[in-house]
Amino acid sequence: MTSPLPFESARVRPAAAGTVEDIKNAEQVRIWRWYAHMMEERRVLCEREGVSWTIFVDCRQMAKESSFETAIRAAYTMMRALTALNVLRVA
Repeated sequence: MTSPLPFESARVRPAAAGTVEDIKNAEQVRIWRWYAHMMEERRVLCEREGVSWTIFVDCRQMAKESSFETAIRAAYTMMRALTALNVLRVA
C-alpha cells in the first residue's frame, strides 16, 4: 500500500495539529473581543455585589458568578445560546 500524497497529508496535518491549548486560546480571544465590542457599544454592565459579579447585557442579567472572568464567560455563553434560539425561532 502506498503512503498518502504529500499534499494530502499536509492539508490534514494543520487541522489535526490544533492542540487543546490552541482551542482554549482561540475561545478566550473570542470571548474578550466580544466583551470589548459590547463595552464599546455600551451594551454591557458589570456590577460587583458583595462577593459576586453580575453581568447585564442590554439591561438583562446574563450571569452572576464569584469571579469576574467566569461571569464574563457565562454571559458570553448565555448570549450565544439566546442568539441561537432567536435564529431558530425566526426560521
